[in-house]
Amino acid sequence: MTKLQLRNVSKRFQQVQALQDVSLALEAGQMLAVLGPSGCGKTTLLRSIAGFEFPDAGSITVDGEVLHDGKTHVRPEKRRIGYVPQSGVLFPHLTVAKNIAFGLSGSQHKAKRVSEMLALVGMEGLGGRMPHELSGGQQQRIALARALAPEPSLVLLDEPFSALDAGLRSALREEVRAALKAIGATVILVTHDQEEALSMADRVAVMREGCCVQVADPVSLYKYPADLCVAHFVGEATTLEAPVANGSIETLFGRLQVASGCPRNCRLATIMVRPEQFIVGQPDGQQVSGKIVKTVYYGHDALMYLKTDAQFGADEIRVRVMGAPTFSAGDLVSVAVSGDVMAYPQEEKKEQAA
Repeated sequence: MTKLQLRNVSKRFQQVQALQDVSLALEAGQMLAVLGPSGCGKTTLLRSIAGFEFPDAGSITVDGEVLHDGKTHVRPEKRRIGYVPQSGVLFPHLTVAKNIAFGLSGSQHKAKRVSEMLALVGMEGLGGRMPHELSGGQQQRIALARALAPEPSLVLLDEPFSALDAGLRSALREEVRAALKAIGATVILVTHDQEEALSMADRVAVMREGCCVQVADPVSLYKYPADLCVAHFVGEATTLEAPVANGSIETLFGRLQVASGCPRNCRLATIMVRPEQFIVGQPDGQQVSGKIVKTVYYGHDALMYLKTDAQFGADEIRVRVMGAPTFSAGDLVSVAVSGDVMAYPQEEKKEQAA
């Protein structure tokens, strides 16, 4: 069942077009991550859904009810939408329990609901504490519990983990995702963190300059980005230029096949290869060879930077390997490519060059 429907939503602030004809649909129980760089319109989109901004055009519908269009604008407090801002913003003079209970009615219902919410976010027994006695991660949990307490139809999270350190951010987002899934919440998460979006969401919407340029599940978004800008934004990528003929590309790495949906014939295309598609080994004289320039170790994986031999164009390539790398800076290696690759037509570029 469709929970949220946006149709051609636009919003301008003086000379800035913050949103331009944004259309989105979200099914009940799903989490949608809205991903993009600062200034792309993510927060304006969230605030428009919440009712804090008044769109210039378009419509917003939740559970079949029109919240905004050319004739209707439902006030924020009437929308049954939970909103968690970036900093959480708990009431400093109220206890944890009273923060969660804010906006609930009925003393017996309040007590029961507060207890349920504390258990949901793993904060049992801490209802009597004041906000200043909590860590940053605990404050964010309570802010989420407060947003969920009235049983909202939709939950909006505006970069809720950005103020936390990397280790806590990673752990907390897993806990929050589990808590939201446990109650079947429908959620929109705004973030500029690609890892956060891909790891938490069922669907990801990529925004650029006020426009929604692609909506897909995390795997499809990473493997089949709509354009090169999306490809580089959601992960590392190496690009090559080559013609495409009958779905094949002749490159220095041999013949490669283009992915489904790419043009099967193109006079000139930019080819996108992900770092994990490269396979390195001992040089054998039969494959492209290069020299390791440096390696960056991340624990769970490593990124190796290598430069191909001059006879192959002296291109720099980034290769991702699991665990610790078996090659070091200065080592000679062979390089091959595994799997299909994305191809983006560059017909206009060739015509202009001619």
